[in-house]
Amino acid sequence: MEMDLRVTKSSHGAAARHVNASKRPRGNERVVTSGRRGESSGSERTGTSGRDRGSALRPGERIVKAMESIATTSVGERIEWDAVASAVNPEGEKLRISTSTLNFAIKGLGERGSFDRAHALYLWMNRKQGRFAPNEFTYVALASAANTLSDTRTVQSMWRRALEDDGETELVCNEIASAVISALNRVSDWTGAYQVFRDMGDKGKARNIYTYTAVLTALRDEARPDEALVVLNEMAREPGVQATSYAFSLVLTSFDNARRWIEGNALAKRVAKYDVRPDTTLMHAIITMAGRAGDMAHANDVFKAMRNSTMIVTTYTFNALLGGYARYGDWEGCTEVYDEMKRSRIQPDSYTFTQLISAAERSGEYLAADTVWMDMLRNRIIPHTVMCGAYIHCLGCQGRDLEAEAVMDKMRNYWDVPRNAAVYNALIGAHVRSGEVTRALGVLEDMQCIDKLMPTEITFAVLIRACQESALNKRAEGLESMRQALVNAGQLVQDLSGSSQ
Repeated sequence: MEMDLRVTKSSHGAAARHVNASKRPRGNERVVTSGRRGESSGSERTGTSGRDRGSALRPGERIVKAMESIATTSVGERIEWDAVASAVNPEGEKLRISTSTLNFAIKGLGERGSFDRAHALYLWMNRKQGRFAPNEFTYVALASAANTLSDTRTVQSMWRRALEDDGETELVCNEIASAVISALNRVSDWTGAYQVFRDMGDKGKARNIYTYTAVLTALRDEARPDEALVVLNEMAREPGVQATSYAFSLVLTSFDNARRWIEGNALAKRVAKYDVRPDTTLMHAIITMAGRAGDMAHANDVFKAMRNSTMIVTTYTFNALLGGYARYGDWEGCTEVYDEMKRSRIQPDSYTFTQLISAAERSGEYLAADTVWMDMLRNRIIPHTVMCGAYIHCLGCQGRDLEAEAVMDKMRNYWDVPRNAAVYNALIGAHVRSGEVTRALGVLEDMQCIDKLMPTEITFAVLIRACQESALNKRAEGLESMRQALVNAGQLVQDLSGSSQ
């Protein structure tokens, strides 16, 4: 399956291209690099001692190892200059080290989670200047090493100093901006990331595709569609920059994450205005957005456009369309998509069957869920929690509570699928519909004893009413007391969306 567009946060890919990183050699394999982006040059190697040449460590790796041997400092304390100097150039050695090697070391320390040491090495470089003077790749390496809020604030302060210092205007560049934005995004500081983007514009700096992608990623992750749309519009106007399908997808996903589907769908219909060349990722995002907005006509138009193009239609494509029908319980629409999927010899997956069973549940086509369930088993797909909960609800609505209980047993003993409160509530509801209140109370005990789950509001609502209607008044009072105790403790989950949702 293709990657979900709401994927979790990651550092910007552009940063890696601006950091002097090379793969480690295997064994005694010779590595030859050149240019300032390389880890070390031939002249640096020829300047090493015989001991260094005989070891497996390159100069940058040796510095990383030496820096790691420095004792960890207390919070707020700096590593001594002499300790850093000894790590870079041990006493008695005559090593010819340049900025590129030190950049490699900063990156290596960052990858090992040692930002304090990476920062100490940067400060030493800044003090020494000359051939050790930091360059833009030094700042990129340090920004890429920042993973905590404290680390990121250090990087952010460096960026602000560069903005204020007229002598460091060359450091206000896309390479550093995109890396700083990505660092801020890793700590969920979208306002800081957005401000770095604005800083570039305020300084009259042309922003490139990497800076735009970095800030749009941050705005997507934090569900900021209004700011994302502003950035997209600026991207369309920026000379020398073409709005990409990926950038447009990021903006759409920001609307999706904010649950503003109608507005996102309206934007998707204006994709031609941005002169974007759609790819499969963008087409999938548009179909998904249209489905969530309930605009299945638009979703189908985009789906058909994909089929009539050179784009490859996959399981993900069908699932994107299927999800829109399932969301609104359109069983007829779901079956048409599923039938077309089978005719096209596209292999369904667990998401396909989840949407089909959910659609059957929402539309009241409970018997049809049996066919979907059997198709799923024939395809050797192990059902997951949501799928089992929906099917248990469908069985319960038909008075087939013992079959629903069998599904729960298979979840626990055969498939090893996690159970949650929604699944237990579905089974409790199945037993209550069949008049098996005692069995339903037994499920409550299993819920607490086996899976250590707390009953929710819907658990109590169903069981208390069932006990009252069955003249089990003392049990009803006991359940009400338990419910009130959870309310008083602030632990009662207000789950009133439905038994299987």
